[in-house]
Amino acid sequence: MIRLLSQTAWPMDPPPVYGTFHLVFSIAGTLLALAAALCLARLIRSRKGAGRVLFVSGLILALMEAYKQLFLTFIAGQGSYEWWSFPFQLCSMPMYLCLILPLFKEGRLRTVLMTFLADYGILGALATFIDPSGLMRPYLTLTVHGFLWHILLFFIGFYILAARLADLSVPGFARTLPLLGLCCLAAELLNTALHGFGTLNLFYISPYEKSTQLFFSDIQDRLGLPAGIAVYILFILLGAYFIHGLAFLFSPAADRK
Repeated sequence: MIRLLSQTAWPMDPPPVYGTFHLVFSIAGTLLALAAALCLARLIRSRKGAGRVLFVSGLILALMEAYKQLFLTFIAGQGSYEWWSFPFQLCSMPMYLCLILPLFKEGRLRTVLMTFLADYGILGALATFIDPSGLMRPYLTLTVHGFLWHILLFFIGFYILAARLADLSVPGFARTLPLLGLCCLAAELLNTALHGFGTLNLFYISPYEKSTQLFFSDIQDRLGLPAGIAVYILFILLGAYFIHGLAFLFSPAADRK
Protein backbone atom coordinates (compact mmCIF):
# COMPACT_ATOMS: atom_id res chain seq x y z
CA MET A 1 0.00 0.00 0.00
CA ILE A 2 2.79 2.41 0.92
CA ARG A 3 4.45 1.69 -2.42
CA LEU A 4 1.24 2.56 -4.26
CA LEU A 5 0.91 5.78 -2.27
CA SER A 6 4.54 6.63 -2.99
CA GLN A 7 3.88 6.36 -6.71
CA THR A 8 1.44 9.29 -6.43
CA ALA A 9 3.66 11.40 -4.16
CA TRP A 10 4.56 13.97 -6.81
CA PRO A 11 6.17 16.96 -5.07
CA MET A 12 5.31 20.51 -6.05
CA ASP A 13 5.78 24.03 -4.78
CA PRO A 14 2.45 24.99 -3.18
CA PRO A 15 0.76 27.28 -5.72
CA PRO A 16 0.06 30.86 -4.62
CA VAL A 17 -3.39 31.96 -3.57
CA TYR A 18 -5.11 33.71 -6.52
CA GLY A 19 -2.47 32.35 -8.87
CA THR A 20 -3.22 30.60 -12.15
CA PHE A 21 -3.65 27.15 -10.57
CA HIS A 22 -6.09 28.48 -7.97
CA LEU A 23 -8.18 30.55 -10.38
CA VAL A 24 -8.35 27.96 -13.17
CA PHE A 25 -9.38 25.11 -10.87
CA SER A 26 -11.85 27.27 -8.96
CA ILE A 27 -13.61 28.89 -11.89
CA ALA A 28 -13.50 25.98 -14.34
CA GLY A 29 -14.38 23.48 -11.63
CA THR A 30 -17.38 25.48 -10.42
CA LEU A 31 -18.71 25.88 -13.97
CA LEU A 32 -18.24 22.16 -14.69
CA ALA A 33 -20.00 21.26 -11.44
CA LEU A 34 -22.92 23.50 -12.37
CA ALA A 35 -23.16 22.09 -15.91
CA ALA A 36 -22.99 18.49 -14.67
CA ALA A 37 -25.63 19.17 -12.03
CA LEU A 38 -28.03 20.72 -14.54
CA CYS A 39 -27.53 17.89 -17.05
CA LEU A 40 -28.05 15.13 -14.49
CA ALA A 41 -31.09 16.86 -13.04
CA ARG A 42 -32.67 16.81 -16.50
CA LEU A 43 -31.70 13.21 -17.22
CA ILE A 44 -32.70 11.75 -13.85
CA ARG A 45 -36.24 12.76 -13.02
CA SER A 46 -37.12 10.39 -10.17
CA ARG A 47 -36.30 11.14 -6.56
CA LYS A 48 -35.02 7.61 -6.15
CA GLY A 49 -32.55 8.18 -8.95
CA ALA A 50 -31.52 11.51 -7.45
CA GLY A 51 -30.86 9.77 -4.14
CA ARG A 52 -28.56 7.34 -5.93
CA VAL A 53 -26.62 10.21 -7.50
CA LEU A 54 -26.04 11.72 -4.08
CA PHE A 55 -25.14 8.38 -2.49
CA VAL A 56 -22.57 7.71 -5.23
CA SER A 57 -21.21 11.22 -4.64
CA GLY A 58 -20.81 10.32 -0.98
CA LEU A 59 -18.97 7.13 -1.90
CA ILE A 60 -16.58 9.08 -4.12
CA LEU A 61 -15.92 11.52 -1.30
CA ALA A 62 -15.33 8.64 1.13
CA LEU A 63 -12.80 7.02 -1.22
CA MET A 64 -11.07 10.36 -1.71
CA GLU A 65 -10.95 10.89 2.05
CA ALA A 66 -9.52 7.41 2.63
CA TYR A 67 -6.74 8.13 0.12
CA LYS A 68 -6.01 11.49 1.74
CA GLN A 69 -5.82 10.06 5.26
CA LEU A 70 -3.54 7.23 4.17
CA PHE A 71 -1.31 9.59 2.17
CA LEU A 72 -1.02 12.08 5.03
CA THR A 73 -0.21 9.34 7.52
CA PHE A 74 2.24 7.16 5.58
CA ILE A 75 3.79 9.57 3.08
CA ALA A 76 3.56 13.15 4.36
CA GLY A 77 3.63 12.13 8.02
CA GLN A 78 6.05 9.20 7.68
CA GLY A 79 3.78 7.05 9.86
CA SER A 80 2.58 9.84 12.15
CA TYR A 81 -1.09 10.83 11.93
CA GLU A 82 -1.90 14.45 11.08
CA TRP A 83 -4.67 15.33 13.54
CA TRP A 84 -5.22 18.71 11.89
CA SER A 85 -6.75 16.82 8.95
CA PHE A 86 -9.18 14.75 11.03
CA PRO A 87 -12.24 14.46 8.72
CA PHE A 88 -14.86 16.39 10.64
CA GLN A 89 -15.14 19.87 9.19
CA LEU A 90 -18.11 21.67 7.67
CA CYS A 91 -16.81 20.59 4.26
CA SER A 92 -16.70 16.96 5.46
CA MET A 93 -20.39 16.83 6.31
CA PRO A 94 -21.60 16.18 2.72
CA MET A 95 -19.63 12.93 2.70
CA TYR A 96 -21.40 11.64 5.81
CA LEU A 97 -24.85 12.97 4.92
CA CYS A 98 -24.80 11.61 1.37
CA LEU A 99 -23.84 8.18 2.69
CA ILE A 100 -26.69 8.06 5.22
CA LEU A 101 -29.35 9.46 2.86
CA PRO A 102 -30.63 5.94 1.94
CA LEU A 103 -31.59 5.46 5.59
CA PHE A 104 -34.21 8.22 5.34
CA LYS A 105 -37.47 7.86 3.46
CA GLU A 106 -39.11 10.75 1.67
CA GLY A 107 -40.30 13.28 4.22
CA ARG A 108 -39.35 16.36 6.19
CA LEU A 109 -36.16 14.95 7.72
CA ARG A 110 -34.77 13.90 4.34
CA THR A 111 -35.63 17.34 2.96
CA VAL A 112 -33.76 18.93 5.88
CA LEU A 113 -30.69 16.90 4.95
CA MET A 114 -31.01 17.96 1.31
CA THR A 115 -31.41 21.62 2.27
CA PHE A 116 -28.41 21.42 4.58
CA LEU A 117 -26.30 19.82 1.84
CA ALA A 118 -27.22 22.58 -0.59
CA ASP A 119 -26.87 25.60 1.72
CA TYR A 120 -23.84 24.65 3.77
CA GLY A 121 -22.13 22.55 1.11
CA ILE A 122 -22.09 25.38 -1.40
CA LEU A 123 -21.07 27.82 1.34
CA GLY A 124 -18.16 25.61 2.40
CA ALA A 125 -16.92 25.19 -1.16
CA LEU A 126 -17.26 28.90 -1.92
CA ALA A 127 -15.47 29.97 1.29
CA THR A 128 -12.64 27.53 0.63
CA PHE A 129 -12.13 28.77 -2.92
CA ILE A 130 -12.02 32.35 -1.61
CA ASP A 131 -9.31 31.35 0.87
CA PRO A 132 -7.73 28.11 -0.43
CA SER A 133 -4.52 28.39 1.59
CA GLY A 134 -5.37 25.16 3.43
CA LEU A 135 -5.59 23.30 0.11
CA MET A 136 -2.13 24.25 -1.10
CA ARG A 137 0.10 21.29 -0.28
CA PRO A 138 3.67 20.34 -1.29
CA TYR A 139 2.23 17.36 -3.20
CA LEU A 140 0.32 17.65 -6.47
CA THR A 141 -2.14 14.88 -5.64
CA LEU A 142 -3.09 16.40 -2.28
CA THR A 143 -3.54 19.85 -3.77
CA VAL A 144 -5.68 18.55 -6.64
CA HIS A 145 -7.57 16.39 -4.15
CA GLY A 146 -8.56 19.45 -2.13
CA PHE A 147 -9.84 21.32 -5.18
CA LEU A 148 -11.71 18.30 -6.55
CA TRP A 149 -13.33 17.72 -3.16
CA HIS A 150 -14.83 21.19 -3.09
CA ILE A 151 -15.81 21.05 -6.75
CA LEU A 152 -17.78 17.94 -5.85
CA LEU A 153 -19.40 19.85 -2.98
CA PHE A 154 -20.51 22.45 -5.52
CA PHE A 155 -21.90 19.65 -7.70
CA ILE A 156 -23.88 18.13 -4.81
CA GLY A 157 -25.36 21.48 -3.83
CA PHE A 158 -26.15 22.54 -7.39
CA TYR A 159 -27.65 19.14 -8.17
CA ILE A 160 -29.98 19.26 -5.16
CA LEU A 161 -31.15 22.71 -6.20
CA ALA A 162 -31.52 21.79 -9.87
CA ALA A 163 -33.46 18.63 -8.96
CA ARG A 164 -35.69 20.67 -6.61
CA LEU A 165 -34.92 18.49 -3.60
CA ALA A 166 -34.40 21.30 -1.08
CA ASP A 167 -36.96 23.37 0.81
CA LEU A 168 -36.12 26.95 -0.17
CA SER A 169 -38.59 28.59 2.19
CA VAL A 170 -37.52 30.48 5.32
CA PRO A 171 -38.88 27.68 7.57
CA GLY A 172 -36.94 25.27 5.37
CA PHE A 173 -33.71 27.02 6.28
CA ALA A 174 -34.69 27.26 9.94
CA ARG A 175 -35.08 23.47 10.08
CA THR A 176 -31.39 23.07 9.20
CA LEU A 177 -30.30 24.95 12.32
CA PRO A 178 -30.65 22.02 14.76
CA LEU A 179 -28.53 19.89 12.43
CA LEU A 180 -25.86 22.57 12.29
CA GLY A 181 -26.03 22.80 16.07
CA LEU A 182 -25.53 19.05 16.40
CA CYS A 183 -22.55 19.17 14.04
CA CYS A 184 -20.96 22.03 16.01
CA LEU A 185 -21.59 20.21 19.30
CA ALA A 186 -20.02 17.01 17.94
CA ALA A 187 -17.05 19.00 16.62
CA GLU A 188 -16.51 20.68 19.98
CA LEU A 189 -16.73 17.39 21.84
CA LEU A 190 -14.14 15.92 19.47
CA ASN A 191 -11.96 19.02 19.82
CA THR A 192 -11.98 18.52 23.58
CA ALA A 193 -11.60 14.73 23.59
CA LEU A 194 -8.80 14.63 21.01
CA HIS A 195 -6.93 17.72 22.12
CA GLY A 196 -4.29 15.70 23.92
CA PHE A 197 -3.39 13.68 20.84
CA GLY A 198 -2.39 16.55 18.58
CA THR A 199 -3.30 19.91 17.09
CA LEU A 200 -6.79 20.02 15.58
CA ASN A 201 -9.51 22.60 15.13
CA LEU A 202 -12.67 20.92 13.92
CA PHE A 203 -15.22 23.35 12.47
CA TYR A 204 -12.65 26.01 13.49
CA ILE A 205 -14.36 26.36 16.87
CA SER A 206 -11.83 24.65 19.14
CA PRO A 207 -11.46 26.26 22.58
CA TYR A 208 -7.73 25.48 22.38
CA GLU A 209 -6.69 26.59 18.89
CA LYS A 210 -6.83 29.91 17.09
CA SER A 211 -8.52 29.89 13.70
CA THR A 212 -6.24 29.94 10.67
CA GLN A 213 -8.96 31.26 8.39
CA LEU A 214 -8.65 34.59 6.65
CA PHE A 215 -10.44 37.44 8.48
CA PHE A 216 -11.62 35.28 11.39
CA SER A 217 -8.14 34.89 12.84
CA ASP A 218 -7.97 38.69 13.11
CA ILE A 219 -11.38 38.77 14.78
CA GLN A 220 -10.23 36.25 17.37
CA ASP A 221 -7.10 38.34 18.01
CA ARG A 222 -9.24 41.39 18.73
CA LEU A 223 -12.23 39.87 20.53
CA GLY A 224 -10.71 36.77 22.07
CA LEU A 225 -11.38 33.12 21.29
CA PRO A 226 -14.94 32.66 22.67
CA ALA A 227 -16.31 35.84 21.04
CA GLY A 228 -14.41 35.06 17.84
CA ILE A 229 -15.98 31.60 17.68
CA ALA A 230 -19.45 33.09 18.20
CA VAL A 231 -18.85 35.56 15.36
CA TYR A 232 -17.61 32.74 13.14
CA ILE A 233 -20.73 30.64 13.74
CA LEU A 234 -22.88 33.72 13.08
CA PHE A 235 -21.12 34.24 9.76
CA ILE A 236 -21.74 30.59 8.85
CA LEU A 237 -25.44 31.12 9.46
CA LEU A 238 -25.53 34.37 7.50
CA GLY A 239 -23.54 32.87 4.65
CA ALA A 240 -25.74 29.78 4.44
CA TYR A 241 -28.87 31.94 4.55
CA PHE A 242 -27.45 34.09 1.75
CA ILE A 243 -26.94 30.96 -0.38
CA HIS A 244 -30.46 29.84 0.56
CA GLY A 245 -31.90 33.21 -0.45
CA LEU A 246 -30.06 33.22 -3.79
CA ALA A 247 -31.34 29.73 -4.52
CA PHE A 248 -34.86 30.93 -3.73
CA LEU A 249 -34.53 33.93 -6.06
CA PHE A 250 -33.32 31.79 -8.97
CA SER A 251 -35.77 28.95 -8.37
CA PRO A 252 -38.90 28.43 -10.51
CA ALA A 253 -41.92 30.35 -9.24
CA ALA A 254 -43.69 27.05 -8.52
CA ASP A 255 -41.02 26.16 -5.93
CA ARG A 256 -41.33 29.39 -3.98
CA LYS A 257 -43.23 29.18 -0.70
